[in-house]
Amino acid sequence: MTIKDPTKQKEYLKEYHQRPEVKQRQKEWWKNHPDKKKEYDRRYYLKHRKLKGYRKNLTEEHKKILSEALKGNKNRLGKPKSLEERRKISKSRKGMKFSKKHRENLSKALNGRKILKKVRKKMSKGQIKRWDKIGRKPVKRYKHTTGTVEYKNWRTKVFERDSYTCRGCGEKGYLEAHHLKRWWRYKEVRFDVSNGITLCKKCHRLIHWVNSQRRKHGKTFHKK
Repeated sequence: MTIKDPTKQKEYLKEYHQRPEVKQRQKEWWKNHPDKKKEYDRRYYLKHRKLKGYRKNLTEEHKKILSEALKGNKNRLGKPKSLEERRKISKSRKGMKFSKKHRENLSKALNGRKILKKVRKKMSKGQIKRWDKIGRKPVKRYKHTTGTVEYKNWRTKVFERDSYTCRGCGEKGYLEAHHLKRWWRYKEVRFDVSNGITLCKKCHRLIHWVNSQRRKHGKTFHKK
């Protein structure tokens, strides 16, 4: 029996699969081929998992079948990734810039979100492991050091010496004191007037950027 019309073919197939004899044959065939049954269930789940409300309408038996079918799946979610895969992902995401709309949407989605204590502990452990691998500085620069009396006196002396003008562009207004030698490496020269220069905010940022770029290539803007 051959049917050429596609509409008639679909109707005939529906009627054929609803017959009790055909259903019994299918059950016997699936019992004899359990491996193919798992593969079929896995593909069916991957095809229909994006539908809204699909998981809510599932029965307990169907959920068990899906869990057994997805046990040996290599592409399942939540599987730990290898180092090679992580490196490839990090390389592909380097230089990636989000648009303003995307950033606003992210901020709205994360606004008012509270992190659980368990997640905070995991995050802290991850940061500690990272700094253990990279290495820590021998002396840390805390924020409260800029508010001490010694620092303020040193800053005013530097401003008075340079007559409250930026040594880079010559502007007057909001000024900052820059250390020629690093704060955390040279403790003895922290509060020497000869180790400071008055700069505006733009020049101060520019000098720090230049130093960071030249340290990568083995050079520095100021003496070490």
